[in-house]
Amino acid sequence: MISEKLYERLLNVSPDRLEKLGREKLRDLLTQCTEGQVQMFNKLYKSVDVIPLDKMNCALNQVERTIAKYNKKLEPTVEYNEGTREGS
Repeated sequence: MISEKLYERLLNVSPDRLEKLGREKLRDLLTQCTEGQVQMFNKLYKSVDVIPLDKMNCALNQVERTIAKYNKKLEPTVEYNEGTREGS
């Protein structure tokens, strides 16, 4: 839940400013993606610069989910505690 003050500030942001912020956020998120993920994004959306405003939220969500899914794959699945080897 956002604060009332923040909500009022967001209401006063121009559509052009929102579009600029969305494109900046997308560019930032894409720097966290692999080359293959960026290529897939470009196949779907052509480029950050040409995404229609009505597709911006979908693109942002998709890239955020891609990053989260990729980062989850990189997490170690087995914990190793030094000094607790079997057979010792």
